[in-house]
Amino acid sequence: MILLIIRIFAILDVMNEFLFYDSIYVPNNVFIGKKGLYISISNPNNPDNKEDKMVFDFI
Repeated sequence: MILLIIRIFAILDVMNEFLFYDSIYVPNNVFIGKKGLYISISNPNNPDNKEDKMVFDFI
């Protein structure tokens, strides 16, 4: 199992670090919105994946 790590930087200092399972999330499908960082959970290996919708979690 491969894990995805996202690090959030502020002027070269790590502010936060998040660990995600690669079987749920799509690491190259993210965007920043008003609530924070949105990351897609539309991975084909995700058992809750709905192929007719784009679904995101936010951190």
